[in-house]
Amino acid sequence: MAPEEIKKTWNNLLSPFIVGLIAFIASVLIYLFGSPNFNYQLLGFFGSIFGLIFMGFPGVKMLQFRRYLKQLNDEQEDNS
Repeated sequence: MAPEEIKKTWNNLLSPFIVGLIAFIASVLIYLFGSPNFNYQLLGFFGSIFGLIFMGFPGVKMLQFRRYLKQLNDEQEDNS
């Protein structure tokens, strides 16, 4: 795999992860410092779920891609 492809794949995986992290942090802050009104509590709840989902799926794919790169590197070392 070419270094440009690896960098592009990491960027494609990292972008949704960062968006999810920002959404999660913002929703927790809304939940903690927002009004005790029900709408803010609900917004914080759904935002945290959205953030966790957006962090979870790319996070798992990042771990799989990292494992794939390690396996690919090990195979290249064995062939050398």
